[in-house]
Amino acid sequence: MRETLFKKGTTIFTYFEYAHPGTEGKLSKRLLAVKTPRLYSHDFSGERSKYKTRSICVEVPEEIKDRLLEDGWGIKVRIPEDERYDPRYYLPVTIKFNEFGPEITKVAPNTPVTYNADTAGVLDSTDMTDIELLITPFHNPDHPGAAKAYLREMRFKLNRSPLDYFDEEDEDEEIPNF
Repeated sequence: MRETLFKKGTTIFTYFEYAHPGTEGKLSKRLLAVKTPRLYSHDFSGERSKYKTRSICVEVPEEIKDRLLEDGWGIKVRIPEDERYDPRYYLPVTIKFNEFGPEITKVAPNTPVTYNADTAGVLDSTDMTDIELLITPFHNPDHPGAAKAYLREMRFKLNRSPLDYFDEEDEDEEIPNF
């Protein structure tokens, strides 16, 4: 099952129903897929966190924040100090490397590059584009309430530097504004 919650420009929030293999659909989850999200406060290395926790924050459009809250996601709000600006809603996503993932892949022109717990820290200073996320919820029976969000899969490309265009064959090609 697939349900699109939000689509504006290139940003898309979609639910996917996922059944664990071999369970005949008895153990299913509703995964959240996000295409070209706005990320901030990303800490792939865990160095910025007091508890060395790796995480990213995914901005949530105001149009779907209530739906995600109803569905049990732990949406947070950042209230700006300046009253002229609107509050920003976001979903904190934990990155925990274990047997369940996540699979973080840079989609390169020739060969994809996969990052693990030892190499993911370099992503803190990487300029990424075309990001796709797959987020899984974890409902802790000992702590009822909002589900904790975990990164299950991430794909991205690198933003091109203006210097990359020096190597282009066609000099008439339009160079994007940077």
